[in-house]
Amino acid sequence: MLFLAHCTREKGVFDSIDAVAQANAKLRSANSPLRVHLTVAGAFLRDDEEKEFRARIAQPDLTDSALPAAVSYAGFVSGDEKQRLLQESDCFCFPTFYPAEGQPVNLIEALAFGLQIVTTPWRGIPEILPADFPFFVEPGQPSHAAETLIKLAESEGTDLLRRHFLEKYALRMHLEHLKQAFLDLGST
Repeated sequence: MLFLAHCTREKGVFDSIDAVAQANAKLRSANSPLRVHLTVAGAFLRDDEEKEFRARIAQPDLTDSALPAAVSYAGFVSGDEKQRLLQESDCFCFPTFYPAEGQPVNLIEALAFGLQIVTTPWRGIPEILPADFPFFVEPGQPSHAAETLIKLAESEGTDLLRRHFLEKYALRMHLEHLKQAFLDLGST
């Protein structure tokens, strides 16, 4: 799983971490061989949140001497490294409740790579995703995100989100939508 954004509480980094810890606890208690790993990519805007993050990912519920750590931090990424993380991930987690969230580019990038997405129905996010998108979680509810992550881990993938990207955001479609918007403006 990938979290790619500014590493702030409001963007959902701590909810993502707690969701991974809770999902892995449920998977362990069910004797499932599945485990969820989270790669956090992005810069911290506040020193206190970075300290809290580093302390949190060192907690016993995210570390197990028999397994790799459940959370890794990639720092700020761009270019080839960002593309590699998007290609290697199965799921994108972005449980944002950031007050000024509009049309997050990170979700469009996740769509472009065909990643499964777990996010909140916050602000304009529902307009980015297909109308019947099934993996919305409530902001500030990591237990809901954990349940959704388990459902995703146990399900077969689909190319629904990649197809949605191609239909709505690929360059040709984007230019057609712009053209239509300008034509609509000219007719009023």
